[in-house]
Amino acid sequence: GYASQYSGMSSCGISAIDDGRDPGNLAFDMPRAPSAGRAFVPIFASTRFEGKLDLDAFSERRAIWMDPQTGGAGPSTRWVRRAGVWAHDRFLGALAARFRGPLSRGDTGRLLKMVRSIRRWHEFLDRPSAAEMASAMSAVSLGRDVLNGVYAEEFRAAGSMSDAALVYVHGGSFVAERSPRLTALIARLAVAARMPVLAIDYRLAPEHPFPAAIDDVENGIVELLARGLSARRIAVVAESAGAAIALAALNRVAAKGAHLAGAVLLSPWVDLTLGGRNVRGTFSFTGGAPDATFICAQLYLQGQDPADPMASPVFGDLAGLPPIQIHSSRTDALRSDAALLAERLEAAGNQYALKVWRNGGHVFERFFGDQSDQSLKEAAIFLRRSVDRGQAAQ
Repeated sequence: GYASQYSGMSSCGISAIDDGRDPGNLAFDMPRAPSAGRAFVPIFASTRFEGKLDLDAFSERRAIWMDPQTGGAGPSTRWVRRAGVWAHDRFLGALAARFRGPLSRGDTGRLLKMVRSIRRWHEFLDRPSAAEMASAMSAVSLGRDVLNGVYAEEFRAAGSMSDAALVYVHGGSFVAERSPRLTALIARLAVAARMPVLAIDYRLAPEHPFPAAIDDVENGIVELLARGLSARRIAVVAESAGAAIALAALNRVAAKGAHLAGAVLLSPWVDLTLGGRNVRGTFSFTGGAPDATFICAQLYLQGQDPADPMASPVFGDLAGLPPIQIHSSRTDALRSDAALLAERLEAAGNQYALKVWRNGGHVFERFFGDQSDQSLKEAAIFLRRSVDRGQAAQ
């Protein structure tokens, strides 16, 4: 299903779709998980791994799946990509099983070690081929900036606007840094939109729990405004967990009287109660992924209410948000969040558009392919029109 393009739209209908606290003093609550009682499947069950997280052996297997030069073996890489997604989901399921004990015991030291291991694995697993990475990054120049004490990386393509900016808020389930695939995605977006993109390196949970990430993104936007950039020439792009952070920051900025040009959300995760039916069920290649999602939410919230509108923006007042374009897919495990957000935007009278792609999975834009390119192209068109509209309104 497809809600109409942004061109002159008002509210659009949607198609029916299935601070830094001391880490030594962190406190974790462990309420019943949505899928508690379901057996966890060991990673690579029925293989020689037998539940062990063997980095060297896994590297050998991955080398078979993915040729670093061509992005795959043979003329088609679809099966290679599916195998990689399957392995990634199984890995998350196994990690979720390992987290339950330390979470219930409040073993902070063990939790921090496990989170740091997740970050290394996330960077290892979520990376494009060398050829894909080189192709994406060769089209942009990179720079570093500090926005009100918050580090950001700037991606600038040739011919980019000088009086506008995109603020990018990456996902990573609140606990992981921007992965290589997301870095390539940002570079491709900068080229498509012909606008500089500032990727905010916000603080991560569990070392810096909610709302530290929101504070950082808000401070970054406020700094751009202080430098003289018009709010109507700033737009925001976010994916997955970054969407919850971005929407909360947008609400804060709007409360101060600064209304930005627009926002694009890719596979947004905006309901930390995990109330979506497809999140609760066994949706992906394994039943483990929803449990991993639940645990990451706990690491981020650390006892705070997941229904807090600042944590789950869909439960708050959305009336002050700028026009929003939402992208999801029918095979996205968090697709219900996209639908729920669209419904809430409709009820609030906001301008929005929802695009539900046929397949591709969660944040499929990070993969290279025709559908990914088309999604980024449509996002870029929306963003350009939003900032151009903002300039005309000044």
